[in-house]
Amino acid sequence: RPSGGLATLIHRRFVPHYTVIDVSDRFIAVTVGDFFIFNVYAPCEGTPDRLSVYCELLNDIRHVCAQHAHCKVVIAGDFNVDLVKSGKSAAKAELCSFIGDCKLHSAYELHPNTNFVSYDNSALGHTSLLDYVFVTNLTIVSDIYIVEPELTYSDHLPVVCLLKSSAISSSFTCNASPRDNYAASLRWDRADLSDY
Repeated sequence: RPSGGLATLIHRRFVPHYTVIDVSDRFIAVTVGDFFIFNVYAPCEGTPDRLSVYCELLNDIRHVCAQHAHCKVVIAGDFNVDLVKSGKSAAKAELCSFIGDCKLHSAYELHPNTNFVSYDNSALGHTSLLDYVFVTNLTIVSDIYIVEPELTYSDHLPVVCLLKSSAISSSFTCNASPRDNYAASLRWDRADLSDY
């Protein structure tokens, strides 16, 4: 849909090993085995109060990560900032600071000589890298690549990141507890009103 949003799909074989930890309108946090995974949708340019929303999002993620430092952290999604192209923005500076503070690595570091493009708007002639997978330890990443489907309704291309773990098949888990007061919010402005 044109207004963005988040969804996290878990393969049925991992269902016994996953827990939803936190949900907001900008991120979903789950554990799967010994992985602590964030699915992120950062505000784009033109969003009212973009910088404050961006900073709040990164601070929320930073807070949850600090509580689960023993896990293999994966933070993936649409960050709406191109870290590769030159140019300055306050959101880019905040994201770079966040990456440094949390000692994260981009999974794209596996392929340093590849020019990745995850956003391709042919109508506007814009291409950039806005979608990232950040990890606390690069050794957990087997590979990362971007899929270019023949048919797509989005200007963002799917990013595939393969992760290594022996813990999903064993009994080890991240031992993270869901936030007590989280609730998925219903957006009435996005609901199909004919159903009511």
